[in-house]
Amino acid sequence: MALKEVAPILAKDFVDVRIDTDRMIGGNDILKRYTKTQGGIPWFVFTDGDGKAIITSDDPERGNVGFPAQDFEIAHFRRMVERVARSITPADIDFLVKSLVAFRDVKLPPR
Repeated sequence: MALKEVAPILAKDFVDVRIDTDRMIGGNDILKRYTKTQGGIPWFVFTDGDGKAIITSDDPERGNVGFPAQDFEIAHFRRMVERVARSITPADIDFLVKSLVAFRDVKLPPR
C-alpha cells in the first residue's frame, strides 16, 4: 500500500494509522475494539471520522484477508474500498486491484 503508484490513490480518502498490537501500549485494546477474533496480520479496518468501524478486513465467510493475494481476498478488498470510497474513483479501484494481482503474480509462489 506504500507503493508510489498506490499511496496517492489511498490518500484521497484514507489516513493510514499503523498500530502494532504487540509493541504499542494499548494496541491490542484497539484491535479488540473492532474485532472479536485474532485473524493474523496485517488486519485492517476502515472507520468513519468518529472511529466507528465501517468495514474490516474480515471476510464474513473466510476470515481476515490480511495482505490480499488470493482472488477472494482481493475481491473482499475491492468491496471494502468501494464501500467507503468518496474521492477514489472506480478507475482508481481497478488500478488498486490490478496492482494486487500483479504483486501476487510476481512475488508469490504458484499454488
